[in-house]
Amino acid sequence: MLDYGYCSVNGTQPDLDALVNASVLSFDAETSGVNVAKDIPYGFSLASNPNSAYYTYMNNRFFTDLLADEQTLKVAHNAKFDRSMLKKFGITINNLCCTMIAAHLLEENRLSLEVLLKRYIKGYDLNVKFFKDFDKPIPHATLQEMANHFGPHSPAALALWNALQRELRANNLWNVFWNVEMPVVPVLSDMELDGAMIDTAYLGELGVYYDERIFALDEAMKEMAHNYCINFNSADQAAEVLYEGFNVPKPPAHMKKLWTEKGRPTVDKSYLEQFKGKKYPIVNIYLMYKMYRHLKDTYVDGIMERLVNGRIHTSFNQTRTRTGRLSSTGPNLQNIPMRAAEGKKIRKGFVAPEGKKIVKADMDQVELRKAACLSSCEALLNAFREGRDIHTETAIRAYGDPARRFDGKTLGFKLVYGGGTQEEQDLLFKTYPEIKTWSDGMLREFEILGYARTHYGRKRHLGNFDRMSKKEIAHAHREGMSTMNQGSCSEYLKIGMRKVWNEIHDSDIKMLLQVHDELLFECPDKKVPELIDSLHRNLTYNELQIPLTVSISVGDNWAETVDIGGKK
Repeated sequence: MLDYGYCSVNGTQPDLDALVNASVLSFDAETSGVNVAKDIPYGFSLASNPNSAYYTYMNNRFFTDLLADEQTLKVAHNAKFDRSMLKKFGITINNLCCTMIAAHLLEENRLSLEVLLKRYIKGYDLNVKFFKDFDKPIPHATLQEMANHFGPHSPAALALWNALQRELRANNLWNVFWNVEMPVVPVLSDMELDGAMIDTAYLGELGVYYDERIFALDEAMKEMAHNYCINFNSADQAAEVLYEGFNVPKPPAHMKKLWTEKGRPTVDKSYLEQFKGKKYPIVNIYLMYKMYRHLKDTYVDGIMERLVNGRIHTSFNQTRTRTGRLSSTGPNLQNIPMRAAEGKKIRKGFVAPEGKKIVKADMDQVELRKAACLSSCEALLNAFREGRDIHTETAIRAYGDPARRFDGKTLGFKLVYGGGTQEEQDLLFKTYPEIKTWSDGMLREFEILGYARTHYGRKRHLGNFDRMSKKEIAHAHREGMSTMNQGSCSEYLKIGMRKVWNEIHDSDIKMLLQVHDELLFECPDKKVPELIDSLHRNLTYNELQIPLTVSISVGDNWAETVDIGGKK
């Protein structure tokens, strides 16, 4: 017996045959919360048109079979979350269409369903009260009460999709939506559901170490200030000590971003770092204190309090950055210092279970390679083709000294990320003249078009150059270049992730984390060679002037993987 409630705009009951025969369905899961690891789904609504919907419980096989049908496109607002919640109940949905991601590609700043409906659909009304809080405990609500309140979400998402798809086509975003962003949604959903295993005993010891460092640094600052009552966790008290007690120069009054609304100067690292040194030793100690406090709060306490069965389940976001790079929250595992000693200590806590290994795949200098391709810089392209060390090559060309490899590496970062002094920019352009030609050409293009595009077509508007100051134009220029480079590299990795997932998602190999240009896997010992082969085949990108290659390392934890060599 079918057990469902329904909602409708015109008061007539929807047609089950239309639901069964639909080529596009919209769905929305109602859950106990938003934590994919801990919370559970209560039921879901399903719609085949923008005017009505069904609502049913999770054990209704008729409706769940419709959701699992691989031939039918499934539309949802924040589809990754709904997909994850339903998969916890054994319902796997892979052919997805996410209206939230579509709106993000259209550069909408506010991505809630309510806001987007008002923005794109004039006069659309499926009982706006469903955007308000439900006024009774869900486990005790009747099926029809749930349908009346939550049912309208799914037809609303379908109505929104009908409007958004026209905008995607009009803005030439159809390709990046379907060939880059949608294929990676189930990949990220599985990664969030699987989580990464944590060595809790080790992380506990690391927390004790951080506490000892924090206490020692706190005591040192209090002794320097001759005041043991100061709370350096308070930004107000820290600012008073630094600026009044030790005469650290305050930010200029006209730089409003460096002052709080209450008139307190900032104590952020980005400003204070310029005063590190012998003249203001307390700044050195304070910044180190803040670093250890952040590491302890975010990567020890923040991980330990979120563990579910010994695993950490972060959330991967496709709608947080304008370049298209993925971000991570709850906790943010992409901000672990990747090369610093303290970052290595934290990564050591991410381990493989017994009988398995951590396998790490790292794209080889992908953004520098992409910059060489974008600029058609033959010197860089030939160095990559011939396997020469690119930073030593830059040191030789810029400084005439291979021993200055570190300086060559720093100059290379200016190419990828922009910025630097005028002297550094001049040296970079002298070393690689094609970079200058490309950069100037892109500036002219950005001024004409007002936007930058990635390889697969993501668009980022940069503003009206006619109304910008020179400083604003320079900033927009860097944003455009970054979008073309970093955004395109992000697309290559997303495409590669989906290819790898296609081969491993039904196996006991797990894709755990994506951190910028790096992927982390948990793999049974005996299947490591199989995974390595898949990574080389699917992550290597061969459609540019030079291949974008991948390095692979294997170990028992994230910090101590060993490069297997033999790039392919």
